Amino acid sequence: MANPTVPQPDFCRSIVQSTTEYAMLFLSSAGVIQSWNPGAERVFGYTEAEAVGQHYSLLFREEDRASAIPQTELERAATDGSASNTRWLVRKSGRAFWAEGITTAVRNIDGTLAGYAKIARNASERQRMEQALERTNDELQRFAFTISHDLQEPLRTVRSYAELLERRYKGKIDEDANEFIHYMVDGTKRMGQLLKDILAYSQAGREDKTRPEPTQAANVVQWAHMNVDGLLKQAGGTLTWDPMPTVMVDQTQFASLFQHLFTNSIKFRSTEAPKIHVSAVRSDGMWEFSVRDNGVGVDPEYHERIFGVFKRLANRDVPGTGIGLAICRKIVEAHGGKIWFESQPGHGSTVKFTLPAYD
Repeated sequence: MANPTVPQPDFCRSIVQSTTEYAMLFLSSAGVIQSWNPGAERVFGYTEAEAVGQHYSLLFREEDRASAIPQTELERAATDGSASNTRWLVRKSGRAFWAEGITTAVRNIDGTLAGYAKIARNASERQRMEQALERTNDELQRFAFTISHDLQEPLRTVRSYAELLERRYKGKIDEDANEFIHYMVDGTKRMGQLLKDILAYSQAGREDKTRPEPTQAANVVQWAHMNVDGLLKQAGGTLTWDPMPTVMVDQTQFASLFQHLFTNSIKFRSTEAPKIHVSAVRSDGMWEFSVRDNGVGVDPEYHERIFGVFKRLANRDVPGTGIGLAICRKIVEAHGGKIWFESQPGHGSTVKFTLPAYD
């Protein structure tokens, strides 16, 4: 028995025929092309007269036809209702192009299969852009690594001689010389930290560097606490936390996230001893973490800005490079969450971030 024609109401036909950016075609249950819109002619190069009546495997590469990929796509659409795909397809000229599309099963009122509707578009330009972006990112990461690594050696030399001058001649020349030597030593220390932070930023959140695993957040908080314990004691501060959940994270990056946040709370403290508290609540399939402190606070005008690279609101008397919160954002976003600031000047700050719940 011949396959019934796939029904196309007039308003649907009008939409299909007016679409030129997307190939929209209807297939019989056997995969034979029954209709062909202007978009399909633009994407594939075949006219309607050339395409209708042909099996839609015409649009696939020869090796894909040999592997029965067209038939597999139809079978999957019939079983699941639809089958989305991104793969190579072929124009009339024989040139293959990268395409995105979806094939949807069309059924009669009684549930029997009437045929398929297929939508596809040329995604070659998008693929080229994504590949170019990926190459650019790789080049930037290599550049950041080279800069941060190769500049360390000459910087260490400058720093060593500056510190030698400080030890040998401090107090033996005059106050101006003491001040100049101090600036030299301080400048090399800042530059060294900046290079380390640039490398950390280039590595943070990279897919090939992120290895999520079930992690007790309390253990990571405790580890980060140990790393800032010296600074915390020096400032006379305390750090506490509520019971923490288990989350799917890269443990090293998660610890780095907390360490950056704790360090910021200590550095930007008020006249009072710093008090830092970590909590977590679950909402809508996400864990929302909060790191609250009693520090100087930040004007809401700058809440978004401070997550940018090299964005510092404090004066140079407060140590730092302005990369820490940018690293935090990269880590959180790489784990499928978001991060934001809640603060008012003189009333402390709360940094909040979300992570998908692990069940």
